[in-house]
Amino acid sequence: DEYGEGEPKVVKRTKDIEFLMRDYLDSGLPSENLFLAGQGAGAWASLLIARRGHVPFGGLIAFAPSFGVPKADRNKGWRRVRRDHEKFIMRSSPTNALVFGFSGDRFNPLAELRFVEKIEGATFVPLPSDRIGDVECEEIEDPHLTAFDRCFRQTQFRDILNFIRQVSKAG
Repeated sequence: DEYGEGEPKVVKRTKDIEFLMRDYLDSGLPSENLFLAGQGAGAWASLLIARRGHVPFGGLIAFAPSFGVPKADRNKGWRRVRRDHEKFIMRSSPTNALVFGFSGDRFNPLAELRFVEKIEGATFVPLPSDRIGDVECEEIEDPHLTAFDRCFRQTQFRDILNFIRQVSKAG
């Protein structure tokens, strides 16, 4: 492609996910009860799907969205592609989104995810990766995977359920 890097896998995933979303909607699921949730590249793909707007859905929950390789390993071409993705995502229509980022994430540091705050309807939740509230993060050492740690589950689960209730008909 124009960057000399090829199409990122995350872009290919958006097409697969949109295909599955259409199947759910075709089977009768109300679009407001269809949620996207993903971690890492799955979260980034969900943000891309929201921006593309090809398939209606109720909301998305993104855990540590990441594009491609760790920030330190991005060459010039990949940095350019990521910037283009960020600009594209920021032009999203109002989107019910709950996006979690974690300090020390090697893929997308918190500062790189702040662009999500500019999307109408999106809530960005920056969290530490060593301790959330009164709960120490001790199961997972990689900050990118903090959403899989007990500290995250114990402190954020209720907020996630409330978000889903708030934006879906399931109530």
